[in-house]
Amino acid sequence: MVEEKHKILLINIYGPNRDDPEFYKNIDKYIDESEHDFMILTGDFNLVQDPEIDYYNYRNINNQRARDIVLNIKSKYNLIDPWRVNNHNRKKYTWQSQNPVKKARLDFFLISSELLSLIENTEIKPGYRTDHSIINLNIKFSNFKRGKGFWRFNNTLLKDKEYLKLVNETITEVKLQYATTNYERNEIQDIDPNNITLTIDDQLFLETLIVIIRGNTISYSTAKKRELIQQTENLEKKIEKLENHDGLTEDRQNELRNLKKELEQIRENKMKAIMMRVKAKWIEEGEKPTKYFCSLEKRNYINKTVTKIIDSHGVIITEQTAILKEIETFYSNLYKSKDDTISNISLEELLNYNDIPKLTVENANTLEGKITYKEASTALKNMKNFKSPGPDGFTSEFYKVMVFRDNCPHCQSPCDTNMKVVDIPHFKEVVIMSTNCEFCGVKENEVKGAAGIEPKGTKIKLKITDVSDLSRDVLKSETCTFSVPELDFTAQAGTMGGKFTTVEGIFVSIKDQLVGDNPFMTGDSSDGTQINKIRDFCGNFDKIISGEMSNIHIILDDPAGNSYLQNVYAPDDDPEMEVVHYERSYEQNDELGLNDMNTENYRSDS
Repeated sequence: MVEEKHKILLINIYGPNRDDPEFYKNIDKYIDESEHDFMILTGDFNLVQDPEIDYYNYRNINNQRARDIVLNIKSKYNLIDPWRVNNHNRKKYTWQSQNPVKKARLDFFLISSELLSLIENTEIKPGYRTDHSIINLNIKFSNFKRGKGFWRFNNTLLKDKEYLKLVNETITEVKLQYATTNYERNEIQDIDPNNITLTIDDQLFLETLIVIIRGNTISYSTAKKRELIQQTENLEKKIEKLENHDGLTEDRQNELRNLKKELEQIRENKMKAIMMRVKAKWIEEGEKPTKYFCSLEKRNYINKTVTKIIDSHGVIITEQTAILKEIETFYSNLYKSKDDTISNISLEELLNYNDIPKLTVENANTLEGKITYKEASTALKNMKNFKSPGPDGFTSEFYKVMVFRDNCPHCQSPCDTNMKVVDIPHFKEVVIMSTNCEFCGVKENEVKGAAGIEPKGTKIKLKITDVSDLSRDVLKSETCTFSVPELDFTAQAGTMGGKFTTVEGIFVSIKDQLVGDNPFMTGDSSDGTQINKIRDFCGNFDKIISGEMSNIHIILDDPAGNSYLQNVYAPDDDPEMEVVHYERSYEQNDELGLNDMNTENYRSDS
């Protein structure tokens, strides 16, 4: 049975009179192996769910082992008994005998909980030509006309190099189309956008660009979806063909394993997309409750349907046009002025009222002037991820991954800065601003935390026992102190800024800063003792990088809790690494600006 492209599994049951758990185990197996979105189980189960209220004049509980299996099925697939939901502890029975008088509710429906909002009514009616009653369930699937819905950008596309190439090509095409000068394609890509004169204003150009990117994104996603469906079907056919072979050779067994891994990866990616849509958190190293997340998405789909509402007179409305009209009337009245005296005051009188404070010219320009690039860039950097997008459907992550022109922090030459959202396994998401200057050759990765200051500080201590430890990923935030106790060396917070690199990369970066632009190394400011000390540090760093010096420790101490060092044993504990989460001191809170935060006139959302 299919409704709105959703499959419903309908099973009619006539349970054995004897205690036969295998009967229901076979049903469980069938459900598990079938493809469906929702399910309805109904019939004569020959057992009851709750002996306290489903039995009358029974001494013993019948078919206890079979009953346990049914209750397990009910829990496993998140099924509900709609009659019991609507009737709570009411006692009503579907079967009875007269000599002696016995009654039981042996007949019932078990349905997917997501269907509950679609149920119009459920009842037990007298039966005929049988000693069982009729159980009736009315489900109204939506016949409402649906709008086109709200399009939302799929963030997984940001990891698709082919898609990112398409976006950059689209930007180039639109710039070529609206530039006043006839540029060549390869020429316009190297020109600073501020130096390109357009035939339309910037706002209209941006809106046009977004509309075209959106259209190309939808077309690309549709084609990718078709391609993925075809790929899945081909894999399933190949797997089925191999499994039907008798006595597979070792090569074919390896082929079968590889095909199954490929299919598993496709399904894994599908599950991640579902989890993103339902905004549910998933710990990768833990259990992956596939059916749970699928049911969350189905429940969201069902809950979008408004099947009935109660109007201002207490009347239940079920017809679609009337529902839409009532909603329109409700919100029209909600935002309508309730004070008739206001309508008698002209707008001019209101604006000229002396007690209304007036903005200065400077304040007016600040509030109503053009939004600067810096303001827009700062706002974008501070936006949190996984938030609902605006009317264009594009998430903040989409804009963060775009490439924009900037100036090199070292030589001030024009260069590209790429903002990208990176999900660090077993940690969190961060925004990395990657700068690559073609003039001076500098390459920098500046890290911006995407989650603000953590409740506790973090101190990470790693013992370097092998050269391989130098390849561990490190995220060092701007508030993090880096130290090597054995060398009596400490790089204070803010020394290197935020970096996402490796342990080796941290040592190389410190060495470059010590030697490169250090005024103590050259000129009149140079000091022999200081120079020798710096050279000793650099020499020891070289020994660590080459593997000559081992069994030393590095410590990352971040009061903001936004630094990370890769655990190569994850999700298990790393024997060489110690992570401590600690309460910050008053001084540390003061440095982070937390002591000055005034929350007196703010209220919590809870």
